[in-house]
Amino acid sequence: LGLTEAGKPRPRSQVAISLQRYLIVAILSVVPDRQRTLRELEVGRTLLQQADGSWVIKHAAADYKTGKQYGDRPPLLIAPFIYPELEAFIGTWRQELAPKTSMLFCKPRTGQPLDESAVYLLFKSAALRLTGKATHPHLVRDMIVTHLR
Repeated sequence: LGLTEAGKPRPRSQVAISLQRYLIVAILSVVPDRQRTLRELEVGRTLLQQADGSWVIKHAAADYKTGKQYGDRPPLLIAPFIYPELEAFIGTWRQELAPKTSMLFCKPRTGQPLDESAVYLLFKSAALRLTGKATHPHLVRDMIVTHLR
C-alpha cells in the first residue's frame, strides 16, 4: 500500500486515488481512444470481462463521439498487464472513493463522475510529474494512432 513520507501507512483513500490515476493513464496508453471513453466506463455495460478473463471496452453507437456515423464498434482489448490493478480497483479500492455514480472512475472528494477537465488535469499532472512534459490525453491518443499507422 505504500508509506507516507513520515513512514506511516498511506490512508486507503489515497491508495485508491493513486490506483485510479494509474488506471486512467495506463488504459489511455494502450487504448487509443478519447478520454470520454474512460469517463463513461461502466462495469458490465461498457467495461466487460470476457469468459477467458480478458477485459474489453465495448461501445454501442451512443457510447462514443462518432457513433452515429460508424455504429457499434468492435471491442477494444485492454492490455493484460493492467488486469490485476483493474480487478483490485473494481473489487476493493473504488469503494474507498465513495462513488455516487455507476461510472468506474469518480472524483475523489465528491464521488461524482469525472468530467473532461478532471481527466485532463489528472493526466497532465501525472505526465508532468513523471516525464517533465505537460501532456494531455488527446495528445497521447494522437501519438498512439500515428504510431499504429
